[in-house]
Amino acid sequence: MTLRALRVWVCEPFSYLLDRSDANDKQILFYGIVVFMNYNDHDPPHFHARYQDQEVIVEIQSGLVQGKMSRRPLRMVIESAEQNSQELTRNWELARG
Repeated sequence: MTLRALRVWVCEPFSYLLDRSDANDKQILFYGIVVFMNYNDHDPPHFHARYQDQEVIVEIQSGLVQGKMSRRPLRMVIESAEQNSQELTRNWELARG
């Protein structure tokens, strides 16, 4: 995995986490929510988000959510994804290898 794939999206309050030189995966942590893309994952373009023991998969283009997550963290994930869909799409392409 490359460091460039770490850039899932740039949005306050977690943008300061994106340029960590010691990172070896594609995870972002904000407000206890882990957001990640898997290397060379299946279509359609999507990302995963985990909060405590809850996980959702969010399609980048449609916003379709699979899985369950508490309302507040899910709202934060969806809002950030909507605001940064182009960056997510670029990173999906990078993660496809």
